[in-house]
Order: sequence, then structure tokens, then C-alpha cells
Amino acid sequence: MRDLLATTDTATTTEKLPKVVAMLDKLAKRNVIHKNKASNLKSALAKNVNNLSKVVAEVEAKTTRKKTATKKATKNHLNNFYILFKAVLFQGGFFISVG
Repeated sequence: MRDLLATTDTATTTEKLPKVVAMLDKLAKRNVIHKNKASNLKSALAKNVNNLSKVVAEVEAKTTRKKTATKKATKNHLNNFYILFKAVLFQGGFFISVG
């Protein structure tokens, strides 16, 4: 159970969850722990696994948004440079066709 809580990989946690749930059910069946305690533990584990997958999805979404934003910023920066370059050329009295 501690291994499941410590794991940060979603694939591993989804594999381990059914095994841990089965172990908790077996412990409750043999009266090692109370059945309500087993149920509460299973619920907490399921919440943890679901929360982990949501967090991973959010992190992936943020990294793709950052990459997209960086590309847009670079494109805007180059576009602004191009406009400035054209303005300097026109002010200097030369006309060079760029692009």
C-alpha cells in the first residue's frame, strides 16, 4: 500500500490498485482489519490514483501550452523585427524589397 502511494507513474498505479484492493478485502474477510476500515482505505487509494492521473494530464497540458506560446512569441518577435527593419530602411532613404 505504501508503494502504491509513493509511486508517481500512472501506469504502475493502475496496475497495482486492483492487487492492493484484493489484499485489503482479504484482510477484512479474515477480520484482521474492520470491513469499514478496508472500504475507507480502498476509497482513499482510488482517490489518490485518480488525482495522480489528473495532475499528470494537467502538467502535460501546461507543457504543450508553453511550447505553443513560445512558438507564437518567437513568431511575433520575428514579425516585429521585420516591421522595424522595414521602417529603418524606408527612413534611411533606401528601398530594399525584403520578403
